[in-house]
Amino acid sequence: MHENEHTNYINREISWLKFNERVLQEAEDETNPLLERLRFLHITVDNLDEFFMIRVGGLSYQCKLTAEATDTRSGLTIKEQLDAIYKQCNDFYPRLSKAYSKIMKSFHEYGFNHMKIDALSHVMKDYLKEYFLKEVLPLLSPQIIDSRHPFPHLENARLYVVVRLESKHNESYGVISIPDTLQKVITMPNRTSFILVEQAIYKYADLVFPSAKLLGKALIRVTRNGDIELDDKTADEDEDFKTQMISALKKRRRLNAVRLEAVKHSDSIILDYILDKLNLEKYMLYTVTWLFDYTVAGYIEMNLDQDVRKQLLFPPVRRHWPKGLVSGNLIDTVMKRDIFLFYPYHSMQVLIELLREASLNPDVLNIKITLYRIESNSQVAQYLCQAAENGKDVTVIIELRARFDEQNNINWSTRLQDSGCRVLYGLEGYKIHSKVLTITLKTPNGHTSITHFGTGNYNEKTAQLYTDLNIITANQELNADAIEFFNQITTGNIYGSYKHLLTAPTTLKEGLLALIDKEAEKAKNGQPARIIAKMNSLTDNNLMDALVRASKAGVQIDLIVRGICCLCPGIESETENIHVRNIVGRFLEHSRIYVFGEGSQQKMYISSADMMTRNIDRRVEIAVSVLDAEIKQKILTILDVLFRDNVKARTLNANGTYKKIKIKDGEERINAQEYFLNHTDIIDINYEPISKKDVAITKASTFFTQFVDTIKQAFTKKAAK
Repeated sequence: MHENEHTNYINREISWLKFNERVLQEAEDETNPLLERLRFLHITVDNLDEFFMIRVGGLSYQCKLTAEATDTRSGLTIKEQLDAIYKQCNDFYPRLSKAYSKIMKSFHEYGFNHMKIDALSHVMKDYLKEYFLKEVLPLLSPQIIDSRHPFPHLENARLYVVVRLESKHNESYGVISIPDTLQKVITMPNRTSFILVEQAIYKYADLVFPSAKLLGKALIRVTRNGDIELDDKTADEDEDFKTQMISALKKRRRLNAVRLEAVKHSDSIILDYILDKLNLEKYMLYTVTWLFDYTVAGYIEMNLDQDVRKQLLFPPVRRHWPKGLVSGNLIDTVMKRDIFLFYPYHSMQVLIELLREASLNPDVLNIKITLYRIESNSQVAQYLCQAAENGKDVTVIIELRARFDEQNNINWSTRLQDSGCRVLYGLEGYKIHSKVLTITLKTPNGHTSITHFGTGNYNEKTAQLYTDLNIITANQELNADAIEFFNQITTGNIYGSYKHLLTAPTTLKEGLLALIDKEAEKAKNGQPARIIAKMNSLTDNNLMDALVRASKAGVQIDLIVRGICCLCPGIESETENIHVRNIVGRFLEHSRIYVFGEGSQQKMYISSADMMTRNIDRRVEIAVSVLDAEIKQKILTILDVLFRDNVKARTLNANGTYKKIKIKDGEERINAQEYFLNHTDIIDINYEPISKKDVAITKASTFFTQFVDTIKQAFTKKAAK
């Protein structure tokens, strides 16, 4: 069945393009601050780059093998999917250019003019030419393409100026790579105008090849397939996994091209020549007014007056430290009751402080953690190193295959090992994407543990930009599950048995299916039945089929799906009881929540996994049951606010299109993300007050422990010398 025929499902790639269009709409939305609109535009372009590198790259490779293989959701063949992608992007690119032009026009009143070189005054042109000759030309490494000099490898996402030359009545081509060492933005003497360095190189390309006549020129960027997946079956058994990943990263740079972008008015003969050399078809070429990167936004932000900059950005977020929690006393607090954190409204420093306490606390025996994406300057990793150096037994399961973070994770794995951590690289055939941390302490009666479960990465940067849920608990049953999880994973086993966890790739899908089917049975028997779920993407056929069955049985199903949604809601007699909405705002909605039933029988899970086949079948994931009644109520409140959003929310219609929610006369405007920023009381739980005396004792104890630790480290270093 093809997508344009009657079907419950939408093609994944087309759904993703619609998601990225919603991001572009935020760049086009004049109610957003001007600098934020420029940032949204950067995110849109960055998303599109990754989409071509991964999704289009992967499909292109599959197309060479089995072009007629079909998408199980929409019935489109791989070739038809690629055709649809390239066609839709044809309509997308003019909007990118128009959005940039409108945004930059608005910056004129703040003294920033992105100029076309032809529009510069004679004085400015003279300045630019002199600047080019002194500051740019000496750093260029041009290359001629002829019988002795083959067509060079054009690196992924790098800008090039390609020229067509005539020398001694012979035509040839030349390539100028634009090095990263060049200053990207060139400010004109009037201080209110600027151009980009690639514009200057494009303008004065004839000066780079002075002995030949310039016949034409083009400013281009190539996108290559970036879909590297290490084949566990064919990997060299004599190499360790880290070495294999380093080798795979080098291969990514030379994979086949999937897209060519060029500035408008580039020479058509040159573009045809490059398309031929890259084995690309004409429809894989896109022309733009400029090849956007984030440099312009950074340049403008850096040079704006501080007060003006504040006006052009969203109001700063004050990361909220939950009331009642005391730094230096978190371990004691969590022993009494669970801690709940909702990023970015709560500060991740709470979790970092917990790790710091654990690294210093003499009663802590071991720390175990899964790491997927971490900051390049990660405090989390630094405290893990400190804990190991302080004699704690630290086990880190780090995923080296976290796409585009591979090199950062490789670097950190080395540093963690050097500090004495036990570092493991995951399981053969499965990426470890779960977010779990355990801290085990000795007690007078043996030992006890603290566990953190989260929906997002242990990453300080994304904790300020992504919405994620976190539970820190000393619940014995949850701790037992977490310890069992680590025992199984560290011994290479995925078949653990858990009381309160659903884990992929073994029990998560069957558990979710059973919970969905149970609600369907309740509806058939005339009992109240309800499903609420929030996720990034919904693509798994089995789970979508189960939701359709539940809808037919009369279950009311409300979904918040930020990105890809392959399930089409609102189709009569099929999905009419399913409602889908999404929110695109200043923060990326990243938390995954699954709620089944109502009242005392209600079951709620937070998870690292989306309802995607990739997550469910090919990754190690965790969904943890929310047991604390107050935390469960807070999460239900969060969901209620999200479903009341009528400013940034859109609904998915039965025809596969998204529509902004229309605000009724007199109806309160609710932007859920702003609401959480301004009403932190609704996300805080009640922590038991701690006396000033206890706080003082805790701080004194922490200071003494740190002091002793510093002395020990000093003696250790001296002894080593």
